[in-house]
Amino acid sequence: MSVLPARPYYDANASGGTLEEGTVTNVPLATILLLVGFVTVYLVELRLAPGGEDIGSNPMAEILMGGLTGSLARAGQWYRLLSSAFLHANAQHLIGNAMAMGLAGYALERIVGHAWILCIFVLGAVCGGLATIFWMPPSMVTVGASGGVMAVLGALFMTSFRLPRGHARSRAQGRAAFFGIPSLIPLHASSALHVNYAAHTGGAVFGLLIGFLLLGGWEDYSERPPYAVGATVLAAFAAFSAACSAHAVSINYGYYGPASRFFSTKDMPRRSADIVAQGETLAFNYPYDARARFYAGVAHLLKKDRPGAETELEQAIGLDDNAPGLYSRDLSNNMRILLATLKLQDGHRIEAVAVVRPFCEQADWTHEPPRLVSFVTATHLCR
Repeated sequence: MSVLPARPYYDANASGGTLEEGTVTNVPLATILLLVGFVTVYLVELRLAPGGEDIGSNPMAEILMGGLTGSLARAGQWYRLLSSAFLHANAQHLIGNAMAMGLAGYALERIVGHAWILCIFVLGAVCGGLATIFWMPPSMVTVGASGGVMAVLGALFMTSFRLPRGHARSRAQGRAAFFGIPSLIPLHASSALHVNYAAHTGGAVFGLLIGFLLLGGWEDYSERPPYAVGATVLAAFAAFSAACSAHAVSINYGYYGPASRFFSTKDMPRRSADIVAQGETLAFNYPYDARARFYAGVAHLLKKDRPGAETELEQAIGLDDNAPGLYSRDLSNNMRILLATLKLQDGHRIEAVAVVRPFCEQADWTHEPPRLVSFVTATHLCR
């Protein structure tokens, strides 16, 4: 066995094509299936998103439809590693990933076949999601097929060495480099803020590794890639996992409620004056959104209405408690500390301790913003 064959396999009667031609299959069914999946899910996004807007402008809508956050994954919703790979923030995001997947997937599927490309995409998406969880802030919402697409690009580059030297190999490697390299390098600071390079890197590394393993295990003069039975079983499991992921999304969507229950980023108050002007209106329009209740509480406080502030903050904390991991850790911590401050000022220390307990139970609470840590330390609320 060698990494590269002494000469390419050739069988004039092989129905799936030959390595001499650069193919083991002529119809990229798996790639087409994935692209149809991307488009179908995007149409569902538009149908469910409030006002038909792109979910990229509403992080809560992204979460409700299966977007990935580290906090939700660690809370047990690991299905988001896969569900997030079929979501796209907007049409431009979809078109970019679809173009890369279509061109690279077509080339790779001709080399490794249907089962292997499904395995590579799904496992690459999972690896990209895991990289996101470990490297990115736990409250950051991520969607997109980039992890899986980067895995396909990495695998295409490696398995292209199976092709004979010449135009076919150069074309495959050029295609992988054209899409892959720019996706790993932040070219513009402004756009880099919206790109999940952790997912890109995780998927690319997996793709390169699996491509190397396939290349090393490929028998000389063999038309098909190695481990065909294992790939078929794994592809079937991947399809089953995708179906289970979609089912989990539908269940949680019903539990959390429609996306219209949550306000979008464009409606978020930015300044104190905006909070005073919009806070109560947000709570009235979105009574089941903890963020709206929090802003209403702050608005009441700025208007010197302490009872109203406490009521809204208690409502916000109750909504947060009923949806573990849905809201950011920063929001949860800030509204608990604010309510605890009011309770202490009212002389209700026992209630303040109860309110702040979830904050104190975080293993790394001392790494939170200094003003929060200083408050609970000075008041001895965390013991």
